Amino acid sequence: MPFLFSNWILVAIFAYFLHAGNVIMDKILLKEHHISNPFSYAFYGGIWGGLACILIPFASFFVPSVSVLLLAFLSGGASIAALMFFYSAMKEGEPSRISTLLGGLSPVFVFFLSFLFFGTFIEGFDLVAFFILILGGVIVTYEPHQHSGRRRSTRIALVVLAAFCFALTYVSARAVFNSTPFLTGFIWTRFGACVASLLLLLHPSLRKNIFSWSPRRSSHTSGLFVTNKLAAAGGFFLLSYSISLIPFASPEKVSIVNAMQGIEYVFVFLLALFLSVSYPAVISEHIDAKTILLKITAVLCVAGGLILLAFGS
Repeated sequence: MPFLFSNWILVAIFAYFLHAGNVIMDKILLKEHHISNPFSYAFYGGIWGGLACILIPFASFFVPSVSVLLLAFLSGGASIAALMFFYSAMKEGEPSRISTLLGGLSPVFVFFLSFLFFGTFIEGFDLVAFFILILGGVIVTYEPHQHSGRRRSTRIALVVLAAFCFALTYVSARAVFNSTPFLTGFIWTRFGACVASLLLLLHPSLRKNIFSWSPRRSSHTSGLFVTNKLAAAGGFFLLSYSISLIPFASPEKVSIVNAMQGIEYVFVFLLALFLSVSYPAVISEHIDAKTILLKITAVLCVAGGLILLAFGS
């Protein structure tokens, strides 16, 4: 067990498993009869960042420099923007498609942002693993039964924006962890997310949309919402923790952690497949032989990338 929580690869895998469950619950909640407004959903999710204050007694908490505070609030604000774009795309699309496209794009943005922040490149086994994991994301993103039109283009644009914002979240968080202990940095980034959520209320139309739904409207939705937010918080905490475990001299490995999101869509696909077969009223995805073959190929790419990653580390 100590090995599990001291190895950044295993911690990241477990974090992505929680994220996969979070994605499936997101889709269920964003259905019309649960939560019709993605902005409202992102707002209430971000407000949970304020709960990070319960960690203060367990941390060597202090107020860092202005530059570190700005990076922490940038990370938190970017995470809220990412959630708004992601939920907007998820509301109309299939979970496995949206999460996979996000997983394929995010590492690319992380790669370039890591270069801008730290001036480093990935190389060797890590570089090979990076491209194999991205290849898995590209393969599983391909949909034989594609639908053209503005709605599909809009979904893709929303995912691109979400991928950039998530990448900005991870890279700026890594910069914060370079200057503060993990718990202190984590608390400040969550405070940043909470503040960013509250700032949304300054815009009249967003404020109206946000208050069009509340987690207290029904006990069933409230229970699922709380469970979902706990899974999201646990996943984000563990992912942040895995990033903090990366050696200071190897900041480029942040790109690898993000590229490992490929394992998340493996979990998402399996969960979506199970629900589509067992409970089609809950989630229904287009599944045929060609689609399954493509996703099996993607799984093999992910497995190969993870093996190379393990040997490279």
